[in-house]
Amino acid sequence: MGYYLNYENPIVLVDDFNLDLDHVVRHFVRLGYDNIAGYLAGGFAAWFKQGETVERSGTWSPPDLAENLDDPSIWVLDVRNVNHREEDGYIQGSHHIYVGHLEEHIDEIPEDKRIVVHCDAGFKGGSLAASILEKHGFRNVTNLLGGTIGWKAANYPLVKDEEKPPLSVPPAM
Repeated sequence: MGYYLNYENPIVLVDDFNLDLDHVVRHFVRLGYDNIAGYLAGGFAAWFKQGETVERSGTWSPPDLAENLDDPSIWVLDVRNVNHREEDGYIQGSHHIYVGHLEEHIDEIPEDKRIVVHCDAGFKGGSLAASILEKHGFRNVTNLLGGTIGWKAANYPLVKDEEKPPLSVPPAM
């Protein structure tokens, strides 16, 4: 929450999974986020059932991205933790900005391209990154469903940077 919330703006919790909201609110308050304005009981499904409007980004499956990966109008943004990128590998040609630092680096993202964001599974990090980009005026944003897990499951390659050779240590004398 420290990456995305401030202490002034009201906070509305969305209870999509019928969690113990008292427990959740306690954690927020312990961290100083005590401006809880309310919550959406029933989660987004309740919102939809009331006929309320929503903003949405595009979604692609791994085959959609694979088919368009060489298109120069596509900019692939990996928002995973850098350790996942280094350990598991990454989609060839992707650019990395951790989702928690995205707003600090928003000027590094081209506004004239389709931005395809992905995280590990395409759920929390990718969706959050798409929302942040749209908040900053990006209108051509797509979330990769399944993220790198789906990409790999569809038998598309993840690449790794070459491992650096170990430092040579002079023999002890």
